[in-house]
Amino acid sequence: MLTGTKRGFPRASMRAACCVLAGLFALAARPSVAQPLPWEIAWAPSGKLWAVTDRTGGCLHVFHAEGTRLSKVEGLQSPRGVSWSAAGLFVAEYDSGTIARIDPQAGNILTRFPAGAKPAGLAIAGPTLLTTDYGLHQLIGLDAASGRERFRLPVARHPVAVAATPQGTLALTAGLLPPGPAGPEAAAEILLIDPAAGTILKKFPLPDGSSNVRSITISPDGRHAAAVHTRGRTALPTTQIDRGWINTNCASLIDLARREWIATCVLDAPYDGAGDPWGAAFLPDGTLFFTLAGTGELMRFDFPRFLRLLSGKESLPPEKVWPSAYADRGTMAESRTAPQRWAAIARDPALRSEFANNLALLSGIDLTTRSHPGASGLRAAAASPDGSALALAAAFDGTVLLADPATGSVRSHIPLEPGPPAPSTEAQAGERLFFDASLCFQGWMSCATCHHEARSDGLNWDLLNDGLGSPKNTKSMLHVHLSPPMTWTGVREGYEESIAKGFFFLLHQPAKKEISAVAAYLRSLAPDPSPHLVRGAGGKSSPSPAALRGKSIFLEAQCAGCHSGENLTNLRSYDVGTGGTLDTPGLAELWRTGPYLHNGSASTVEDVLEQAARTGKHGGVPSLTPGQRQDLAAYLLSL
Repeated sequence: MLTGTKRGFPRASMRAACCVLAGLFALAARPSVAQPLPWEIAWAPSGKLWAVTDRTGGCLHVFHAEGTRLSKVEGLQSPRGVSWSAAGLFVAEYDSGTIARIDPQAGNILTRFPAGAKPAGLAIAGPTLLTTDYGLHQLIGLDAASGRERFRLPVARHPVAVAATPQGTLALTAGLLPPGPAGPEAAAEILLIDPAAGTILKKFPLPDGSSNVRSITISPDGRHAAAVHTRGRTALPTTQIDRGWINTNCASLIDLARREWIATCVLDAPYDGAGDPWGAAFLPDGTLFFTLAGTGELMRFDFPRFLRLLSGKESLPPEKVWPSAYADRGTMAESRTAPQRWAAIARDPALRSEFANNLALLSGIDLTTRSHPGASGLRAAAASPDGSALALAAAFDGTVLLADPATGSVRSHIPLEPGPPAPSTEAQAGERLFFDASLCFQGWMSCATCHHEARSDGLNWDLLNDGLGSPKNTKSMLHVHLSPPMTWTGVREGYEESIAKGFFFLLHQPAKKEISAVAAYLRSLAPDPSPHLVRGAGGKSSPSPAALRGKSIFLEAQCAGCHSGENLTNLRSYDVGTGGTLDTPGLAELWRTGPYLHNGSASTVEDVLEQAARTGKHGGVPSLTPGQRQDLAAYLLSL
């Protein structure tokens, strides 16, 4: 499994540093205290302050540039995105559906205003505050001064990423997952937005299999943008892992000045995956930095040189063998072809599609280099306005790292809360393993690559456990301990067996402690309340009138015959006219599991019910009127 090194960091050393089992599986001797979970980071325009949200602690922490604490804002409702401009400091509160305006000096909440069902990402475009509604798949534009809603735009599934140009004239957003039904061409997309008009100017579809669009960043001059995401090679059977056969990790690049697509580039090296890119940040000079959450690395991308090579303003010496950071024989051999390929791409823009597949075009000539900051769960990244510092969220350490962009070295580790961290519970240890791509051969992916936050990537995969030629949609891991057997065809008796086989065939041979820890993490998952519930006075949510009518229809139409119990499944298999005998899925958190059916052929719950009406094999659905089906869908989406 040890196939190559990264500059100064052998793969074995990284794994040892990240996964020392003695520490990872230490159980708390006293009641567990929730460890801070740094989520998003934003610098003040002056560069003198930065702020970070703590998702589990319900706090916003404000620090001086060098890392000394200024204030702590408590009482926030699962804070996610944070954005700072001349208009103020704002935080998205996911659980309460609000945006909070913050006084960073006093550490107070000045005001709150409604912002959809589950606001996640946040950006400021001139006078307009932009927030992504994760639950209802939309981008909401608000007046930053008054909180008045200006517009809502539809976005692909579960958007979290949004960014605006410094001038406030353009913005970009993307769904975390692909829109529409699953299939060979399913892919996430990036939307170009006019914030002043509240309109979609252009859609940039990503390559097929693209998902997990976690971050978008825009250069300080407003001319370029980059989005990080994964790309599942879903057209291929999962017969091998090496060389990105199952999954690659990408950055997609946009020329905002021309409003044109540049390219999607794989960030991996031929024998060294860049598992799960998460955060992205531009420096003033155009250099890009990405956090690789799965492998715990910080990647530097020489984007200015990339543009020079792309335009033909710079060329590569034809005979040079590049002293690559990934100096194994395969990469060195492939890098010999780089001058010819770069010259051809510079002549013919149609060849830029090679960047999405050629693993040596960037890594082979050191356009991308990596360092290992020695932290666990690197996620959000933010560059100071003058480019002198990078702030990096270490999610599993409860800290923020301040790093030197010139060297990648860490200047300081800043804990969100003082004092020693509490020992990890078994579930917390399992969560770390679930997101750890260094457990995978060559570091290509983690469990979370296909199961973001233990849910779904929205893609179909042709796994070997039930034979080739039958791709099926990724299942959520919520309530797996209540829902045996596992997989759509029930080939695994229980979830612990499924964990063990998943590790063995897609990652590595797991130890019993690893299986037990991941199982504990999956058991700890709780349903996220539906965004389709109606929020009333005091923040209490309840089903809509349509959902209440739909609940009665659910019982009358005999849906409960198959969908019963805590997870709304009777644990049996049936042929419902969609392709043979298949496991009855649970319905908990159904709003979050689209596309639907075993092959992802139904984009919405309404589509499922329409198919059920045609096949006549879904209980009493065929006898329902269109209005009754709408009410039933409202109930199902409220679960």
